[in-house]
Amino acid sequence: MPEATAFFIHTRLHLKVSRAKVAFHTHMPHATALCMVEGEPLLFAGQTALKFYGRTTLDRDYNGLALDSAEGDRIAASVGNADIILMKHHGVMVLGNTIAEAWDDLYYLERACAATSVSASGPHGVIISTAMHKPS
Repeated sequence: MPEATAFFIHTRLHLKVSRAKVAFHTHMPHATALCMVEGEPLLFAGQTALKFYGRTTLDRDYNGLALDSAEGDRIAASVGNADIILMKHHGVMVLGNTIAEAWDDLYYLERACAATSVSASGPHGVIISTAMHKPS
C-alpha cells in the first residue's frame, strides 16, 4: 500500500494533468530549503538554473499533509504549463515524458538549487545578469 500523501498527490496529478507521464516528487535538501525562503526559490543566475527558465511554477499555498483528494487536486491545478513545480514549505515535483527526462531534470534541479543556496549565503548576494535571460 502506498504512503497516503504520495497516493493523494500522484493519483490526482496523473488524473488531472494528462501530459504528466512521469512525476517525481521529492524533498531533496537544497530544493526543499529554497522552497522555505521568502520570495522566489530558484534564481536564474547560473548556467544550470537556466535549464529551467520558463519551465517552473511556484505553488505558494501549502496546506499541510495531502491527506485527501482535494489537496491533490489543488496541487494538480497549480501545475499549469510548467514541468517543474516548486511547492512552498514542501518540496518539488518534476514532470516529464519519460523516466530518463524527468530524472535528468530532477538531478540538475537539485544542482541548481544547491548553487543558488550557496551563492545566496555569501557576503555579497547573488548577481543576476540580464544577459542570462536573452534568447540565443
